[in-house]
Amino acid sequence: PLPSLLFLALTAVIGGADTWVDVEEFGRDHRAWFKQWLRLPHGIPAHDTFGRVFALLDPTQLEAGFAQSADRPGGGPGWQDRPAFT
Repeated sequence: PLPSLLFLALTAVIGGADTWVDVEEFGRDHRAWFKQWLRLPHGIPAHDTFGRVFALLDPTQLEAGFAQSADRPGGGPGWQDRPAFT
């Protein structure tokens, strides 16, 4: 799911990833931790998947979405009823 992919990418970048290959490697290196918090039914996405998905996203809308979720406790409406980043 998109929220899981976004969270994984954001976490990887904070952790020092500079390329989509780095993001994939970060995900694989921390797979056990991500499995606790994210729905990844097909495992850690490949680097080309990250590239394709982010190429389709509108950067302005992505920035607005992050800003909006940062302004809400837990990240958005209904957050109390959902597991984190699903």
